[in-house]
Amino acid sequence: TSVLVVKGVKCVDTAERAARQLDGLAGVRRLEAFASRARLEITFDPTLVDAATLREALEAPVHEPATGEYLFGLYEVVEMDGVKIASAEEE
Repeated sequence: TSVLVVKGVKCVDTAERAARQLDGLAGVRRLEAFASRARLEITFDPTLVDAATLREALEAPVHEPATGEYLFGLYEVVEMDGVKIASAEEE
C-alpha cells in the first residue's frame, strides 16, 4: 500500500475523478480517498505496477467524458509514502 498526497484532490468529486485515473491499471487492488486531506491510499501488486507508474497515471491528462476534452495539470502528486516530491516548478 502506498499513501499519496495529491494536489487537486479537494472534495469527493475530485477524489472520484482521481480514482478513475487508475481504472484499468493492472495491479491496482484497492483505492481509498480522503478528500479532506488530499490523500489517496492505494493497495497494489508490486509485481504488476510500481509507485512511479501510479504517479504517472494520476498526473496524466484527465479525459472529461461529458465534453470530450482533456484537462491538463489537474493533479500533482506532492508526497509519496511520507516523502515530499519536488514539483516541476521547483526543479
